[in-house]
Formats: sequence, C-alpha cells, structure tokens
Amino acid sequence: MSVTPQNTSECINVVCVVLFSLVVVSFFVSSLTAAISSLQSLKSLQSKQFWILRKFLKQKGVSTELTIRLTRYLTLVTHQRHVQEQEVHLLELLSASLASDLRKALYVRYLEVHPYMRRLSKLGGHLMRDICCKAVETLSLSKEGDLFHDGSCSEHMYFVIIGELAYRLAAGGSQSQPQSFVDAHWFCEAVLWTSWVHRGIMTAITECDLVTLNGHGFGEVVAAHPNHIALSKTYAADFVLALNRMMQERRPISDDQMHLVEECMDVEAPEMKRSTTWKPSMLRQNT
Repeated sequence: MSVTPQNTSECINVVCVVLFSLVVVSFFVSSLTAAISSLQSLKSLQSKQFWILRKFLKQKGVSTELTIRLTRYLTLVTHQRHVQEQEVHLLELLSASLASDLRKALYVRYLEVHPYMRRLSKLGGHLMRDICCKAVETLSLSKEGDLFHDGSCSEHMYFVIIGELAYRLAAGGSQSQPQSFVDAHWFCEAVLWTSWVHRGIMTAITECDLVTLNGHGFGEVVAAHPNHIALSKTYAADFVLALNRMMQERRPISDDQMHLVEECMDVEAPEMKRSTTWKPSMLRQNT
C-alpha cells in the first residue's frame, strides 16, 4: 500500500522534507570529503618533508647510521603519542592566570613524585604554579637517543613521564651494568643545588617523554617566594653535604641521586621565616 500526498499542503511538505534531507546528506558528505582531503594533504606534506630531509642528508654525506637516528626522532616528533601544548592554538587566548593554572595542572603531578617537591607543593600552591610556568618544559627522546654524555655541564633535572632509559657511569665507574630509569623516576637533581657536570651517559631504550626542570629558573622562582626559603636552604645544605660525604667515603657519584632524598628529608621542615636579602645563588653551593 503506497502513501501519496492527497492535497497541495501535503505535496509542499513532502518536497520540503526531501530538500532538507538532501541538504543534510550533502553537508555530511562534504564535511567527510574535506576531512579526508585535509588528512591526505597533511600526509603528503609530511612525506615531502621527509623526502627533502633524506635528500639533504645524502647530499651532505651524512652517515646512514645518523640518518636513521634523525629520521626516527623526527618520526616520533611528528607522530606524538600526546598532543603538545604548543599545538593547541586556542590556549594562546587564555588569561595569564588561567594559563598558569593549566600548566600547574599539567606538570605538578610529575614533579610531586619527588618528596621535596611534594612537601613544597603542600606549603605553597602558588610557588609550584610559578615553577611549572617558568622552569618546566617537556622533552621527547627517540629510541637509542642520548640525553647527555659524561663531562657535559648539566642545566636540568629530569622526571620520566613514559618510556625507559639506561644510565651508565663513565669509564672507571664501579657500575658494571647499566641502571634503568622508568616512569616516576628522576635524576640529575644536583643541578638545583650546586654546579653539576654529568658523570655518565643516559640513553633512551624506548621512545621516551620527560619533564625537565631548569636549575637556574627554579632558583629564581624560589627566590621570589621568601616565605618558603628556609625549607629549600635546609634541604640544599643537606643534599650537598650528602654529596661531599660520598666523595670523602670514595663512593661512586652518579647522576642518579634518588637515594640521597631519604637523608635530606629526615629533618622536619624548619619554621618559615621571611628574608629580604636571600638570592638564588644562596641555594647553589659548592661540592
């Protein structure tokens, strides 16, 4: 049994429904086509860039081994597991206050795996917010990429977000096997409290994401919050004393200082006192 319009009004209604359906279907089809075209264009552009890169490296006589390492790293960067903050252009429209709160929400949980940072966070939320805004960045490493070598000056403390790294002391060290670092581990803490030169080689076993904490930037931020200086100064002094004690006892000193935290956190946090003469350099002591 067929249903057909019986009068002019019903005919007009049928025509409107058909036209509306055509418009809706056309809209979805065009949107899907545009999305596919955009994706194909992006892939084509990336493929062209990698072709130009390979041609450039070949013309310059770069070794095959280094070419593979460069290509692997750039492939990792262009196919990130996580969307990076700088890729979200809408975030540029946020007010300074909201942007600061966002950066704290993004990074403070990685810093708080360290007991000192966790205590600092409980004492002053604004302090950790400023640290996340002014001294924290992210870093990606491709498989078999070196993070640092022995003898190079250290500028950052590192927190592992995801992945696995292997650390080996320089020649002459007592470690016969490389030490593994995975998520929730940190290393190179000494750069926050004293001048530091790397003692070994850190290499990525898998693709890795890390949070970096700049030593100089950290000192400047702490200097701007005099209410929390006492805790930082006490911890810094204990940390440097622990390093000196290791040197006196001729124990191997590496870029892994996770074991020193227990010694430095034994003392209860002293009473917070305001200081107007304190400078960032006061935290950074000589070993």
